[in-house]
Amino acid sequence: MLAEDASYGDGGSYSQYTLRGLAGIGWQPADAWTLSLLALLGAGRPSFDVPVATGGTIATAGASASTGILVGLDWAFSRSWRLGVEAGWIEEAATLSGDGVDLDLTRSGVSAAIGLAWVWSRRPIRLE
Repeated sequence: MLAEDASYGDGGSYSQYTLRGLAGIGWQPADAWTLSLLALLGAGRPSFDVPVATGGTIATAGASASTGILVGLDWAFSRSWRLGVEAGWIEEAATLSGDGVDLDLTRSGVSAAIGLAWVWSRRPIRLE
């Protein structure tokens, strides 16, 4: 789950809640390190308040879809804790409507993150 909130122009704002899923492959070159390549799919519920030159705003809301690819590196610094970094590229398309206005927005760009995770178990899954 991702929450976004940004100001836009003079009095405008863009906010969104997005549910994202990741799937991919990983390689563990050493016991404490994991390198991963991940595909991202997401769906969101954005709202965009657009400032108008004559004053006020136009309120719109709609739906969005996102795709992307990420590369991650995790370091297990203890039995249960991991520190990770990831970087990638994400593209998003959104359709919004409101106050008699229809908007189609596209966004794309670099994504970067730092994460801290507690892991239930580091024991590998048995393959039979």
